[in-house]
Amino acid sequence: MALPELSGRPRLRLIAQVRREQPNCRWCGYAIDLTLDAKRHPMGSTVDEWEPRSKSADPFRAAHTLSNLAHMHRKCNSAKGNDLVTETRTSREW
Repeated sequence: MALPELSGRPRLRLIAQVRREQPNCRWCGYAIDLTLDAKRHPMGSTVDEWEPRSKSADPFRAAHTLSNLAHMHRKCNSAKGNDLVTETRTSREW
């Protein structure tokens, strides 16, 4: 099954909104510096689906629902990978 298209204005507006409204990484809780190169720097900004599209019953909805999008560092996004997250990390004690 092909995953839904992730480009277009609605998706770009959602990504911009997530970056504005979520200044901290949803995975580690530290602030994200938007001036870093998002494609190369490990602490750069990425927006990820908290529930991966590949494991969702409705991949299009997972990719285009604001509550499912998470602002994360590139390094944290790689660590999370394609895993389902059953609880939100609210502490840095892990």
